[in-house]
Amino acid sequence: GEVGKVRYAYVFLLYGAGDKGYSSVREYFLGVVAAAFSLIRHGNVHHRVLLHTPDLDITELRALAEETGVFDAITETQYIEASPCFFDNPNSHRRFGEVFTKYRVLGLTVYE
Repeated sequence: GEVGKVRYAYVFLLYGAGDKGYSSVREYFLGVVAAAFSLIRHGNVHHRVLLHTPDLDITELRALAEETGVFDAITETQYIEASPCFFDNPNSHRRFGEVFTKYRVLGLTVYE
């Protein structure tokens, strides 16, 4: 590997506050923290990274995450919006149009 690069990371993504509301974001966040803590508890040595989209107000959650120390990095990322032409049903685009945002993990170039 390249000098200065961390080899691996587990990456978690939170997105979609607009249609689910703050309480859902908190619930998903708690699930992400539980999963990250479980990795630590079972001896995982790889980084744990939390990506989130800018529409999420995670100020309070960021403080909690930093206090618990379960993430090595907390990073804001932008949506990847799928073209509506990929969906036969407009409702499918509304529901799944932002699912490709998970591919932002490939832009985390500090990891191999």
